[in-house]
Amino acid sequence: MSEYLYASWLKPDESYPKLKAAEAQKLIDEAAKSQDKTSQQVAAAVKPAVPVSTSPKPSAPVINTPPAEVKPQIASQNTKPSSANTPAPHVANTKGENKNPAPVNAAIEKPVEKPVVKPVIAAKPAGKPQNAEQAKYDEAIAFADKSFADKNYPFALNGYKAALKIKPAEKYPRDQIAQATALMQQGNAVADAYPKTILDADRAFNEKDYPKALALYQSARDQNPAQKYPVEKIAAINTILGQQKAMQAAYDKAVASADIAFSGKSYNEAIQGYQAALKIKPSESYPKEKISTINRLLGQTKEQQQNYSKLIADADRAFSGKDYQKAISLFQGASELKPAEAYPKQRITAIKIISDQQKARQDKYTNAIAAADMDYDNRDYVAALTGYKTALGISPKEAYPKERVNTINNILMQFKELQDTYDKAIAAADKAFAARDYSVAIAGYQSAGNLKPDESYPRTKVAEINRIIALDKDKRDKQYTDYITQADGFNAKQDFLLAQKAYQLASDLKPDETYPREQYNSITQMLMNKAREIREAYGKAIADADSAYKLFIFDKAILNYTRALEIRPGEVYPGQMIARIRKYMIDNSVVEVVTENFILKNELEQRFPFKPVDMNLRKNNYMVLRARTAGANNPKLFLSYGSDKTKNGGVVLKNINSGIFSDFIIKISDQDKWFREDNNWLSLYTENGDLEVASVRISQGK
Repeated sequence: MSEYLYASWLKPDESYPKLKAAEAQKLIDEAAKSQDKTSQQVAAAVKPAVPVSTSPKPSAPVINTPPAEVKPQIASQNTKPSSANTPAPHVANTKGENKNPAPVNAAIEKPVEKPVVKPVIAAKPAGKPQNAEQAKYDEAIAFADKSFADKNYPFALNGYKAALKIKPAEKYPRDQIAQATALMQQGNAVADAYPKTILDADRAFNEKDYPKALALYQSARDQNPAQKYPVEKIAAINTILGQQKAMQAAYDKAVASADIAFSGKSYNEAIQGYQAALKIKPSESYPKEKISTINRLLGQTKEQQQNYSKLIADADRAFSGKDYQKAISLFQGASELKPAEAYPKQRITAIKIISDQQKARQDKYTNAIAAADMDYDNRDYVAALTGYKTALGISPKEAYPKERVNTINNILMQFKELQDTYDKAIAAADKAFAARDYSVAIAGYQSAGNLKPDESYPRTKVAEINRIIALDKDKRDKQYTDYITQADGFNAKQDFLLAQKAYQLASDLKPDETYPREQYNSITQMLMNKAREIREAYGKAIADADSAYKLFIFDKAILNYTRALEIRPGEVYPGQMIARIRKYMIDNSVVEVVTENFILKNELEQRFPFKPVDMNLRKNNYMVLRARTAGANNPKLFLSYGSDKTKNGGVVLKNINSGIFSDFIIKISDQDKWFREDNNWLSLYTENGDLEVASVRISQGK
């Protein structure tokens, strides 16, 4: 029954334990009535396991069923009567107190401060000669004492009351009934205190009296340690108090700085400090009073206010009319009258931004015109046309670039007509050359050369025809063979440009031969494919790097930017992005582990302690190592970390192969023990060579 009562106490709304407890109580009541009728039924309920002794305090027998007498009021922590053959003996001192009293409820560490009723087992009078009634009495007392010692007070009450029914005149069971009842009431008082304490704590929390609420939640936690609610509220209050402490510290710092400026009569700086303090704690009166004092010291009279308003009005009109020089002068005058006012400063800043934008636009226009003029003077009319159009896009109302665009269009139209005539002459000459009609070919090339004297192609072809005509067949064959031999050699050495030139010379000697022409075309196709592959590989590396950079995955980003530089070493963009990531890592450094250059000797480990990174900053940590090789070999670096004497993880770097300092970025927060452990040291160890280390830092990504 006690277990059902305890379950009902834990969850008062559950009906099942209440029903089962009622059924058990009914059985107990029926057993009690039956015991009043016959002593044989009492003996059946309390069966001795050993022979009954005639001593005043007999050894307790095994009792499986408690004497049915009193309804238990609460369950004592699911404690059941012991089935041991030798129950704990009754020990009484001369004062009648138990030498080792146990608390009512082991789950209540700090009970409500009320008069504590200590469990006392009174000394029992010496027993009379053993008889059947005495045996039943002793068995009931033994059961009750065992239950009392086990703090199962409802069962103890049943036993003592059963004994009292057998021998109503005995004082011992009566005293023990009073003792057990008091201890049960004391346990109930402690259990009842927890809900009231929680109610008072919640009220203080809602009223934002956090110190009082904290003390009450701590008391509730001590009253009932099994409950999670007070522990969670204690954690929440500690967080709030920490935030309040940080806010107060920032406020005190701002006020202190402003007070120093005020003492030094730097009133504008002081006003900024007090305004910063008010942003942190707007309800504080002290900063407001100090700002008022400063305003009075600055002598802002009614006349000054009128002057200020007039200056602002005039400045606004000048600003609207885009007379920025006048506007900035008027706003500066207004700011001098009322230094604490933000508006004139904001407008001055806006004017400077507009002026900077105008200057930047003018500079961009001037640079575009200068570049276009240079191209025009060099007769690079296509580039010049692009430059003048760019300038027009910056300043559409300018007349000069419009005039230049029209002039160039006329020139290009004339060039097109000339080019068409030239191309037709060249095409006819090339056709005659291919047919070995050298006289017609020479005439065509010379005609084209007269149209465009600066072109070298017609002259080259005429000279080539003359060489062909001058050479006899044997010489031509030998020259052809030499060209082919040279071209094949260059091709084998992958010197493709020289190979192409030699194949072209051989083809010019013998236009009908397919081999040199096929080899030339094959090299051209191969070079185009290689260029495309390089272009695609570079584009993929840049795309992967940019994608990682946008996602703030800096280790992957820097790896791909480095790969892009290896593919196309002359490109500027990857180097710029690597520098940007390195600057970000420096700006967002949370721990500077190594700050001075040193040589890490081969196979010699060095350890560096550091303060553990705060738990809130470990989610996206990078280990940033700046290093280079210090000898001819390319070393392998082992970077480990841990806490105190325990190693928790690490990485191995195998790609340190440059004599130039490079940054190696490792996302260390991906390792579980970095995030979960308070790591406070890292170590460096190399194999296969020395390494020069410039710095090691732990940085925070987004």
